[in-house]
Amino acid sequence: MDMAVILHICGFGCLDDPYNHYRDGISGNVIEQHKKMNKMISVGSLFSGIGGIELGLERTGNFRTEWFVENNGYARAVLRKHWPGLPIHSDITQMDWSKVAPVDMLTGGFPCQDLSYAGKGAGIKEGSRSGLWKEFYRAIRILRPKFVFVENVSALLSRGLDIVLGDLAAIGYDAEWYCVTASSVGAPHRRDRIFIIAYTSITRRPGKNDVEVDRCSGIGSRQDTQVLSGKNMANSNKS
Repeated sequence: MDMAVILHICGFGCLDDPYNHYRDGISGNVIEQHKKMNKMISVGSLFSGIGGIELGLERTGNFRTEWFVENNGYARAVLRKHWPGLPIHSDITQMDWSKVAPVDMLTGGFPCQDLSYAGKGAGIKEGSRSGLWKEFYRAIRILRPKFVFVENVSALLSRGLDIVLGDLAAIGYDAEWYCVTASSVGAPHRRDRIFIIAYTSITRRPGKNDVEVDRCSGIGSRQDTQVLSGKNMANSNKS
């Protein structure tokens, strides 16, 4: 799946727009400001794998990866080959984020095994793997990036999206999310994935409303699933 296409669907305005009717444009103005200043958006990568998200971001011409966090030895070897010289941290649970260079954006696809329909469905709270979302959240809370980019299986919609959005809202981030299939961008298989863009109030496009919206009736989604925005989700959990 081409991350440049995903970013454009999610409103980052990096490509000519064949999917204009699926965009809200939440952050395109911020991207354009960085481009006018010839300033690259710095990226810190969590749960990096072999760097697929970061490769897609860099191909847009607007992003520069600064460091990775990845626990798998083989994946770290691939990262070292393609990003020679960049810091690659191994254990996210042992990270002292106060000693890590701040970045404009945090990216990552935290483990999906406890969320996937192919697994036992332990979810974020009980799952030892998908429960590592708490480490993603800890990094966001300390580093305070302008943007957060999260990828996971679409099962997150019913197995923990409320926790993710509630955690983000609790520290001042609103979010938008979209379900996109690999087949929607040219691949021969379905592979449903959810992509979440979170951002602080400072980076929001003026006039955006915090209302109930349909985030997963877009390209190739399995079904029309109406869910709440991050702020409203957090508020609903209190009632």
